[in-house]
Amino acid sequence: MFSNPVTVIRVIVMIIGGIIAIIGMNKHKQGAGWGQPLAVIGAIVAIIAALWGIKRVVAGDERKEMRAREFAYQKVQTRVMGKYIADHFAGKKVVIVKDSMRYQANPDGSTSTDYPLEGLKEGLGSAVTIVKEILPAQAGGSKAPAGAPAGMPAMMMPQSMWYTSDMLAKDLPAENTYDIIVFLAGVPTDALSNRSKIKGILDKKKIAMISGEFRLYPELFRRKCAVCAVIYNPKAEFDEAPIPSNDQKAFDKRFLMMTEETYQKIVQDNSSLFQL
Repeated sequence: MFSNPVTVIRVIVMIIGGIIAIIGMNKHKQGAGWGQPLAVIGAIVAIIAALWGIKRVVAGDERKEMRAREFAYQKVQTRVMGKYIADHFAGKKVVIVKDSMRYQANPDGSTSTDYPLEGLKEGLGSAVTIVKEILPAQAGGSKAPAGAPAGMPAMMMPQSMWYTSDMLAKDLPAENTYDIIVFLAGVPTDALSNRSKIKGILDKKKIAMISGEFRLYPELFRRKCAVCAVIYNPKAEFDEAPIPSNDQKAFDKRFLMMTEETYQKIVQDNSSLFQL
């Protein structure tokens, strides 16, 4: 019922305190002089444990732990992907397309920490060279892209929908300066259209990705341009337990890694995720 170790400990302490209090009261009724003090001690222990829980709620400790846990999972998904790239493409040159939502200004003027980017760089290490980091800029400012629901701000649209292949083509460096493109917010949804300016580029380069529209993934692997992709596991475990210290175990709790060897089975086992 409880998966958070702190909650488990608190509940156990409360139960022990309650048991001690009951034993003390029973012994006191039987005439034992030490029964009443024991009951008081037990009650105090139970009350302290209860107050401990109230303090955690009031102080937001559980919310902070949840946020820290989710941020850690955000990093582990790309760290494992980065390690895969480092192991299979050592010496290659990489372009990273960042998730612009993580750089939107908050009310206090700050921006969100880019945990997936941090995790990716940790996984890549020094095995590859990062030649450029692209931070997509929305065309037309706050204007929603064509096809967006009426009244929906552009910033609420998935990046892969408003960051078109034409925009990406302008942001990419010269073709001879890189080998792999890593997308941290999905491949542009029009990337494989006949009018796409990067369709030819994708046929010459290798790509890796998280997020975006999963329906594109099978075709990208069939075209031999995708080398790895991370998707959420439909059977993912979302609990209050601390994230496993082993990266692969942590990854396997939440994610699936699609590679040239595994993508066909993953698509077959999770066909609803990839339907048009």
